[in-house]
Amino acid sequence: MKENYTIEFVAYSNGGLDNTSADWVAAWAEYEASQQEIISEFVRLDANGSANQQLLDIELAALDDIDILIINPVEQAAGNMAALETRIAEIVEMGIPVILVGNRTPDASYTSYVGHDSYEIGCIMAQEMT
Repeated sequence: MKENYTIEFVAYSNGGLDNTSADWVAAWAEYEASQQEIISEFVRLDANGSANQQLLDIELAALDDIDILIINPVEQAAGNMAALETRIAEIVEMGIPVILVGNRTPDASYTSYVGHDSYEIGCIMAQEMT
């Protein structure tokens, strides 16, 4: 039998732009969290495509004693993600699970990833064309 537990505070850092699929995913996550009795609070942080804003949002969320951090990283060149990767690794070391959705960072320091593999999709599309 599972023990009863609660998740006091979930923070979702949405790196996508308003009115895009990333915004829809964030809205759905917010709705689903509201339907779960075990989640006491869900906070949505919108960086609106700004990597600097997303880093600031993540910093502030980590200071708020969150239980879980969900991040849809701002899409950027892999070489520009070092600051985000460093911060994710620090948060994981604090014992806070970090779940990435939509986009991944090259360094796999996060706890889990939910999404698709764009490279694999491209390979499958190329195979289907031949």
